[in-house]
Amino acid sequence: VLLTNLEKSISSDSLYYWSNKDSANAIGHVLLNDSLRTLNAGKLKYWITNGYNGYSFHASENVIINDGPNEIKGSEIKYHDIIQEMLITGDASIIRENQKLFGDEININYTDSLINQININGDPIAYNSIYARVTPESKLIYFEDVMNSNSMIISYSNNLLQNVKLVGMANSIYHVVEDSLLKGYNDVTGDTIKLSFVHEDLERMEVFGGGRGTFYPEKNNSNLDGIINYEANSIDYKIIDDENYFYEGAIIKHIDTEL
Repeated sequence: VLLTNLEKSISSDSLYYWSNKDSANAIGHVLLNDSLRTLNAGKLKYWITNGYNGYSFHASENVIINDGPNEIKGSEIKYHDIIQEMLITGDASIIRENQKLFGDEININYTDSLINQININGDPIAYNSIYARVTPESKLIYFEDVMNSNSMIISYSNNLLQNVKLVGMANSIYHVVEDSLLKGYNDVTGDTIKLSFVHEDLERMEVFGGGRGTFYPEKNNSNLDGIINYEANSIDYKIIDDENYFYEGAIIKHIDTEL
């Protein structure tokens, strides 16, 4: 069965359409196509709105949305066009060019066609892709920065990653790269961690409450001959300036040296 409406179409095994309500129910191998996205699902409820996209929907059963640079998956996805919010539940995920997001529940806030903010609850975890060399002569190698916490808030500006806030039992593993050369990586925990990005490159990380971490130097590119353990109530990594600040109860250990 095929239903077409201007630039949109819905195909499925069976379809029920109510012209007086401008709505439809599609069941079985559902495919929705429009100028902005494609949606595959087992079931779809669809209705016309006066919002930006012109329709809202409630999709279920292994939903996959290809939305520009984003692949969005979940057991169930609801989109409210008037307020431009999308709720993804059940094995929720968003895959972007350099980022992968997972959680039990993901809420997306759009500004027109662009993602403005993402909130993740229930075992959220995020991966950021980076490439670096382990020696000046080597090829670029793929690495992943990893972030997890009890909840996660991710902000974007003009579709570029701007901030990530990890709240509750926060942990971040991030790689330190200078002129494409891997210097090592940090494994950091705290009550709350805020990461700030410029052109999707990490430039600053702030840790609030019970900050602890370990820096593992890359042996080929560092003068350090061992790991560094550190802790403080709050920590400010100004990565772009290569400066670290430790506040309240600061302890730094390197081999036999303690500060």
